[in-house]
Amino acid sequence: MKASFLAVWAAIALWPCDNWGLTLYRIGGPPPAQTEGVDIVHLTWEEAAAGFGGRAEGLLFAGDQATPILVTADDNLALAAKDRGGGPKSARFGVGGFLETENEVSAGIADGDSTTVFKNTDSEHVGARVVLILDLGGRFLVNRVRFYPSPQFPLRFIEQFILTAYDDDRDEVIVSETDNRSSTVDLLFPPQAADRLVLSMAFRQRDWEVAEFEAYGEGYVLEGFYQTQIFDLGGPATVGDLRWSGFKERDARVKIRTRNGTAADPNRYWRFTGRGDEQTFRDEAGQPLTRATYDKLKGNKAGITTDLDHWNPWSGTYDFADSTGTPIIAPNARQYLQFQILLLPKGFQGAGLNFVEFTTSQPPITDQVVAEIWPVEAEPGQVTPFTYAFKPLIVPDNSGFDQLVLQTSGRFVGIDSVHVNGDGVDWTADLAHKRLALSLPRMDATDSQKLVEVFFRAQVFHFGTTFAGQVFDSERPLEVGQQVQGGDATFALDSNQVWAGIRLRGRLVSEVRAQPPVVTPNGDGINDAVGVEYSLLELVETGQVAVDIFDLAGRLVRSLYRGHQRSGRHVHLWDGHSDDGSAVAPGTYLYQVRVDTDKAREEHTGAISVAY
Repeated sequence: MKASFLAVWAAIALWPCDNWGLTLYRIGGPPPAQTEGVDIVHLTWEEAAAGFGGRAEGLLFAGDQATPILVTADDNLALAAKDRGGGPKSARFGVGGFLETENEVSAGIADGDSTTVFKNTDSEHVGARVVLILDLGGRFLVNRVRFYPSPQFPLRFIEQFILTAYDDDRDEVIVSETDNRSSTVDLLFPPQAADRLVLSMAFRQRDWEVAEFEAYGEGYVLEGFYQTQIFDLGGPATVGDLRWSGFKERDARVKIRTRNGTAADPNRYWRFTGRGDEQTFRDEAGQPLTRATYDKLKGNKAGITTDLDHWNPWSGTYDFADSTGTPIIAPNARQYLQFQILLLPKGFQGAGLNFVEFTTSQPPITDQVVAEIWPVEAEPGQVTPFTYAFKPLIVPDNSGFDQLVLQTSGRFVGIDSVHVNGDGVDWTADLAHKRLALSLPRMDATDSQKLVEVFFRAQVFHFGTTFAGQVFDSERPLEVGQQVQGGDATFALDSNQVWAGIRLRGRLVSEVRAQPPVVTPNGDGINDAVGVEYSLLELVETGQVAVDIFDLAGRLVRSLYRGHQRSGRHVHLWDGHSDDGSAVAPGTYLYQVRVDTDKAREEHTGAISVAY
């Protein structure tokens, strides 16, 4: 079914807790098929981006699909700039540096009507400058600019001007002309990335005017940005898999990220206190600033950051190849959720999304489950006994669970026993090579924080073999499972991780460590970065070295180093950011140091914790 945004969320907010169940949310695409027992919330791309936190730039919504804007050589980018959130404006710089924006006066330079003009006949400002700014409403590759006076006054052309292309904070002067004699200025230049074009002109003794300020390019917009508004799930919810349908041509990229939180506003608002550069996020009464109170501040606004006390940072980028289903990175059951999508074409190679969808269950199964595994290192291919220990946090509103499902890229061999708080319990299991489904006595709020230990045998074959876990409630078979997070489940095991490495024989590398083992990249100057340190031993020549950071699913998060190194001590810093520059979510990450020579390869792995 399809409903308006406000109606949908109003209905969700009124659902009583005992009637909650599985809900499928879809953004874009055709309506999903109705399934018994499943509530459907279907929003268009435009509806999902409407409201607080939502934004769409450089995108075209045609039918059910979201794609970056594609322009041809004949498309004047100025004409649709206002529809994309940009448009023309002007400013005058007087003798004292006075700046006055004149949006209404300058609107005629980008309307396709050569009889509406921006002109200067003010002789009092001789020697000052006027600036025409064309905000393109997106980042484009621009290779041509035209501007000219009205047909009625062809001699009112501009004699002296500077054309500059701006791309975010970067600027490039395209041309600086001091003695123009052409009525129509038609500039061709190599493609230049730009989101704004600025035409700066001197006031002269003679009259001049600009009827149209045109810009042209070819190919896709450089970046299509999409961010949903804050989804209010109506209460804490267990979040299931994320799925999408779309296309990506060879050199294009698609980046999908998520974050979740416990507050309706993910922002923290700051003000200057008036004591030097001191800042605070509280008002004069000591209460946290809100969006409304921040907007009322005059000259002491100090900026907006993410409220990391109530929201997780943006997740790492989901692999576009996992479109049929990948778990949403959500450390625990929370009420609010938001999506961010970047469509990054290259030239005429594009990308697009038909829809994005996810499922939620309410009430949540648990508030959170943490687990760790032992041992953390095994002989490759050898059957190894493992202990998987996990501890659930179950509050009275949670439904509880009676199933644990583990999945791995290794191979499960068998289960030996299951203990709860040290006592053996009855269990049954469905065991496959890469999947273990375990049924155990039901656990509810009275069992919160009890330690569950699963003793099993398995084989691992490669670096960072993860044992990914989810707990399920068999009484709610349609609903999604709660993800298990790596962490400190018991003092008896000293791993805080749910992955196992492999032992590699060799003496190419030694003394591998992460220092400090916990990184808190919040900008306070304390543990803002972690150093991955290692010693290379007895290399006659240089060795090919790779130092990488992975998440627990084995996805590459950050490539710290690629190159040749000689014997000696080496260190590479990681600041808690991914390759695309975004802050990673708190949790456990894996570092890998790999050395290749003509005769051998050696890998070493370890864990790094990120906290805020």
